[in-house]
Amino acid sequence: MLILLATSGFVANAQYKARIGFGVSDIAFLKYGQSPYLGYEINSLIHRLPRLSFQAGISRPFQLTDRFELNPGLLFSLQGLNYNSEFLYDDIKYRIDLYYLKAPVLFEVKTGLKKNKQSGIYIGPYAALKLNATRVTRVDGVWEKEKVNNVNRFDFGGILGYSMEVGRKPNKTFIDIRCSYSLINSMNLLEGSIPAYLGPEKEYVRNVAIILAFEYKL
Repeated sequence: MLILLATSGFVANAQYKARIGFGVSDIAFLKYGQSPYLGYEINSLIHRLPRLSFQAGISRPFQLTDRFELNPGLLFSLQGLNYNSEFLYDDIKYRIDLYYLKAPVLFEVKTGLKKNKQSGIYIGPYAALKLNATRVTRVDGVWEKEKVNNVNRFDFGGILGYSMEVGRKPNKTFIDIRCSYSLINSMNLLEGSIPAYLGPEKEYVRNVAIILAFEYKL
């Protein structure tokens, strides 16, 4: 994928897309299955809302036919989970921040070909390299930040999305929404951990994100 992005610069009229987007993310566990990965203190917190997420990068579309396009890209992604909980005497902040370098390779099927109204459906895999993983907490007004060591170095999953052209200039400005989901476990069990009493025997921990983004063809 990196070779495709690099060599495409030598192709006549090669065009890149710059991308920036925001959304929500989470880490999916089976029911009662989070404590072997996050620690048993997580059982006292309440999981209500996803974590706000950010994504930025570039892609290089390759036109295959009038309706089909290949879109490899390289993205910086910030995602994770949010276990912020409100109690009578204290509001506890707890989140996991995951920093990835993502390389999606998406196949686009165009569903609309009208001038200024192009649209398409994306589907394809992504591979991701972990850049950093941290746990940020605040208890009794004291903030703490520490590295999370049991996050896997690599992630792999699938992406499904929809893109729509906006703006006055044809084939220039787009907005899209993408949903990504890990196909492999993104974390390892903590050393010495045992499943919760009602927890699942199967290991299951997957990254999930939904991103609404703006794309501009350079």
